[in-house]
Amino acid sequence: MANEFQMRVNAEGVVSLLRANLIDRYKDCFCIIQELLQNAEDAKASRVHFGISEGLNVEHPLGRLPALFIINDGPVSPSNLSSIYTIAAGDKGNEKDKIGKFGLGMKSVFHVCEGFFMFGNALDRELEFPYFCTPWTEEYHEDWYVGWDTAKQSMDDAVRERIKDIVADWDRWFCVWLPLRSESLHAGNQTRPIIQMYPTEADLDDFAGLENASRAAHMLPLLRHVAHLSFADRHGELRRFILD
Repeated sequence: MANEFQMRVNAEGVVSLLRANLIDRYKDCFCIIQELLQNAEDAKASRVHFGISEGLNVEHPLGRLPALFIINDGPVSPSNLSSIYTIAAGDKGNEKDKIGKFGLGMKSVFHVCEGFFMFGNALDRELEFPYFCTPWTEEYHEDWYVGWDTAKQSMDDAVRERIKDIVADWDRWFCVWLPLRSESLHAGNQTRPIIQMYPTEADLDDFAGLENASRAAHMLPLLRHVAHLSFADRHGELRRFILD
């Protein structure tokens, strides 16, 4: 299997489809929490953590932006990743015990970012983390691709260092890293962002704040697998919820 996946539609077509669905379906950051918590449940994860990070000291321009990140301890397969890179598709229909809607669940993250990274310590030898997912091709954002073979190592090292205390006692983990959209990303080119939404410090506070954490905790009794849920805000305050 190739090391890098590719979205299978032209960039402008993908962006248009994402834009239409994001405007229609996802109104706030809790939608992302809800979708990614559901994805963790689908993967039979038992633990999920939501966090916030300052920009990393890395080569990749997106890696230097403040970010939201989500970690779960569910397994990840090549099929799972392939479905993420295929617009308006999913692989849940192949397994009867998976719940949730087809399509744009994972793509909800584009509510706050133009591209995201995935990291992990999956046991599947076909997977070579990290991966980068964006609808934008080199034609539109060449700087996101130039030197990726070396930049991805610094990203991997920096993210592992950032989350090492969180996953210290996890046998397996999968992390989705969402660099927050910035107006500077489109300076100097003719592209518009996927949606005109630029997260602020207040949005960061809301993402891992008490209200969202409490709303997510109320989902736990409805889930079969996720039993441990935690949120850490940008000030380091940690909120844990455990379903007995």
